[in-house]
Amino acid sequence: GPVTITATPRIVPIGKDTTLTWNLNGNDSSTCTLTGGTLNITGTDLDDGTETVTVRARTKYTLSCTSGYTGFVYVDIVPTGYET
Repeated sequence: GPVTITATPRIVPIGKDTTLTWNLNGNDSSTCTLTGGTLNITGTDLDDGTETVTVRARTKYTLSCTSGYTGFVYVDIVPTGYET
């Protein structure tokens, strides 16, 4: 079925981490790829899982499978002056 990908948190201060979580929902990991920023994960490393990434700019993380299913999530940077 359709793949899902989420990021927590979805808005981070520049240089901080977010955790991507994805679910292939039955798609074969060998036919799917997760890309975005410097991230490029494919094959058995991509079985349902999580990856913590450092965010340096607004980034689109895309999970795409040759089955035609694609999921994506944008991670935004907290505007300067709004950091907590």
